[in-house]
Amino acid sequence: MPQIVRVLVLGSLTLLAACSGEPSETEMKKAVAKTASAQLAQFAGVFGSLAGKPGAAAQKPPDVDSLITKFVKDGCVKPASQPGYVCDFTFTVQGVSQHGKGRFFDTSDGLGFEEMR
Repeated sequence: MPQIVRVLVLGSLTLLAACSGEPSETEMKKAVAKTASAQLAQFAGVFGSLAGKPGAAAQKPPDVDSLITKFVKDGCVKPASQPGYVCDFTFTVQGVSQHGKGRFFDTSDGLGFEEMR
């Protein structure tokens, strides 16, 4: 195998390995915001239908990412039994700070998030 091909293959494998590592703070914030937006859209649909306003389901949910004014990754651990990482984080929305915990994992659509209580 020519030296240049070997270098390119090793470089590609290094990049792939980096992609499957612990999530960054920015990636975590986006995953949390995406999940919260989906939940808000689902709730709007349910409550809109119950109120006799089926059009409420079609309304665009708020941009949760812009509502989170501060997001801090507190730490992550790799569980032995599940893919991804379990991470603790602190976030601020409308001046109120809260602690969160969840599992972050790779999906075909980017980083996924599953809240843990």
